[in-house]
Amino acid sequence: MVPRPAGSQASRDSWIRDGLRDQNPVKIISQRSLYPSASRVSSASAAQLLCTYNWRNLAYAHIFVPGIAPTWRNIPLPVTLPRDRGTFFIDQNSARVPRHPLEPLFRAAASTNPDFRFNDVDVVSDRSSLRKLLNFCADRSDGLFRLKLTLVHNSLLIERWERSSRERTTGALVSGYGHNFERAFTDYPPRVGDSTGHHRVLLYPLGHLRCAVRFEVDACYNGPGSAKSGAKANVSQVVRRPSIKCGPRTASTNTQVTSTASDHDMAMPQSAAAEVKTAGKYKSSGTYLPQLWFGRTPWLIVGRHVDGTFTNVTFNNVAAEFTDWETRQQVHLQKLVTVLVRLKEVVRRNGARACVAICERGLRPRIIKIFAAKEDAKALPDDLIAKFWT
Repeated sequence: MVPRPAGSQASRDSWIRDGLRDQNPVKIISQRSLYPSASRVSSASAAQLLCTYNWRNLAYAHIFVPGIAPTWRNIPLPVTLPRDRGTFFIDQNSARVPRHPLEPLFRAAASTNPDFRFNDVDVVSDRSSLRKLLNFCADRSDGLFRLKLTLVHNSLLIERWERSSRERTTGALVSGYGHNFERAFTDYPPRVGDSTGHHRVLLYPLGHLRCAVRFEVDACYNGPGSAKSGAKANVSQVVRRPSIKCGPRTASTNTQVTSTASDHDMAMPQSAAAEVKTAGKYKSSGTYLPQLWFGRTPWLIVGRHVDGTFTNVTFNNVAAEFTDWETRQQVHLQKLVTVLVRLKEVVRRNGARACVAICERGLRPRIIKIFAAKEDAKALPDDLIAKFWT
């Protein structure tokens, strides 16, 4: 094996410190210093669906509201699919609205829930960010992450921040089959046929904190017997799907909305939300439970394959496993509540100016460093702040 050049990892990770006002953190949170919050975390209370939207495959930011996930369809097995090849989103919201990644959430809410106010919402976040913070609390990962923190009145807004919002795969051996599997087995309704992703926002408590959580849903599945049967997958059509369109990162225009409220078939209950996975080796449903729990996603659909030949698809309603999972993770979930409270307080003590939370690779004990951001950019356009906070 060729030795890795000294400092190469540090060079690849240098993006994580971009845009800091200085290199001295205003606060450090140590994983070992965390204590569980007094309030128990439970998914027993029903989550409230705030809004949904679909991204459209256009060069400018445009969403369908409300949105719907692509419908699952049964295809005769076995089917052999090629490895994924092309450009795919890691974080579509940041890719399409780099200046205000949370903006489409609020545009969708303004369309479907215009009377709602965020005055008593403590945290607004993507599912991905909460999972990273939970892994920090549980000391489960050595990976690095970065989050942007802003305070709007009394609400902490957490923005996901990845090294890149898109990735390109070449179809080499390291590429998987997940994107092509979803393309073959799901299909958007014609009314929203140019969609590139379905996002939902739920309101639910994390302990004593009221949270608005955004996440992506892969498929709409209403249970056994509900899926339509499709013809055998046309592999050439799967591979030739239109490439994604996306404007430059300098784009600053507001997200445009196309209303689908008059289309009754656009209503999708949370009970039909499904996460779609592929697996070459057996993985238990527990592997995916953190992702499913934070999105309150009941259905787990797994396509099992050998070198791209899919011979079996399993459908599991994992909602019944949520209570057991959160019981086993209770201490870590209560520490997550503590971290969220601390992050909110740090931003407040920084004069409510934007901050950046960084967890670097491989440090022991694990720590989160919070820095003042160089640019005190607002998380949302002024019109949305005026509308949703009084």
